[in-house]
Amino acid sequence: MTAAPAGRADARRNRELVLRTAARVFTEEGTGASLGRIARRAGVGAGTVYRHFPSKEILIEAVLAEHVEEMVAAAGRWRARAAPGDALFGFLLEAIDRSAGRRPVCDALSEDHGTPRRSRSARRRPEERSRTRCSTPGRR
Repeated sequence: MTAAPAGRADARRNRELVLRTAARVFTEEGTGASLGRIARRAGVGAGTVYRHFPSKEILIEAVLAEHVEEMVAAAGRWRARAAPGDALFGFLLEAIDRSAGRRPVCDALSEDHGTPRRSRSARRRPEERSRTRCSTPGRR
């Protein structure tokens, strides 16, 4: 499960409820489903959805992160209980089974929605960034 923020127990439950509901709605209807539709299906108000996930893109990312965490946990379970070849085969079968119907979320991930680009500083190599920081007037 994705790490739920600290806070009230009911807020954590609502966040998980919205996340699980969104995964089902995206699987059934695609990522075109509105946040309002997800709120209605979850039985919470739209404000609850927006409080935890301010945009659909953030919700889609959270749904995908949850899926990846489930796959990591599954890989660990298979590794612990089977020989390497059997574990790999078992994990791959489970991954295929768990991923069925997740195509809309995966498609949304592969599309470019104008996500923020790395800053010029982040594109420079680490040694160039440290050289710039160290050459700042007043710093040695």
